[in-house]
Amino acid sequence: MRKILFTILAVMTAMTVFTSCEKEEQTAFDLSGNWETTDALFERQYKGRTIRPVKTVFSFDIDKKGSTVGEGVAVEYFDIPELAMLYHHIKWDTWSRKDGSVGFEVLLKETRDKFSTTEFSNDAEHFSGKCYLNDLEDCPFSFKRTTAPDVSKARFWGYNELMPTWYPSTYKGVLDIRRQHGSVTYKPTSVTITFDVDPVYNDSHLGYDKAYVMETYDSAPWGDLLADSIRHWSIRDGNLTIYLAGSDDTTGDYYLSNVKATPDSLVGDYFVETNVFTHFNLKRTTNPDWSTIKQWGILNRIR
Repeated sequence: MRKILFTILAVMTAMTVFTSCEKEEQTAFDLSGNWETTDALFERQYKGRTIRPVKTVFSFDIDKKGSTVGEGVAVEYFDIPELAMLYHHIKWDTWSRKDGSVGFEVLLKETRDKFSTTEFSNDAEHFSGKCYLNDLEDCPFSFKRTTAPDVSKARFWGYNELMPTWYPSTYKGVLDIRRQHGSVTYKPTSVTITFDVDPVYNDSHLGYDKAYVMETYDSAPWGDLLADSIRHWSIRDGNLTIYLAGSDDTTGDYYLSNVKATPDSLVGDYFVETNVFTHFNLKRTTNPDWSTIKQWGILNRIR
């Protein structure tokens, strides 16, 4: 008898789990797509004042059919002309509670803002209920279906402030870089660094893409210019550090420490060799054309 009861209980539990999974998948499928709200969900700090969007559009992209998670973007619209449209990367997921209800949660990756709800109703055109916004509970919300937002003219909201990602920033000056080619050591007369995101706007971990170093030489077998990519730049304990690619395509010994970025200059200490740093001061300049620049390759090969 006990075996029969155990079997029945196991089957009922499996059915409950399966039903919960089905609910999560169905909720994720129903809520995927584009939703618009005029509720001012999250506050932003801009130029010393608190601002709120007049409209927000969420695009929930589902990973695949049957999935309960996905990513997408959130686009905030402001009645401030210089801001207009700002976007954030998001990730979202659904889950089940013990009582069988399904929850839905959205995380804005850069700002870490969170929207979550277990008290909601939805149909093909409407999604509404009460939600949890960061530290605020029982906040009413109401979304309606809309078309996908055009983010081609939007700008990206960073960790604390606006980051003008569409306009790379470039600094130029002297760094004590030493390049060994054969038996000869070469030093550039000037160095130009272009960032995809202006360092002055950032206060957290940053990425790799579209950031380069250009070195100008008076006499070198590879010509006037040599380009290296920036392998890594980040902020830890308030210290911005920029790691350059070494001549063997690793981070090597090339990095800038204690970097301070302003709208006009980039200053800090450049690591030359063990226990040796030199101070640098790079000035803001226009962005160069990177399309024809050669790159330093593995084991000192020029390519």
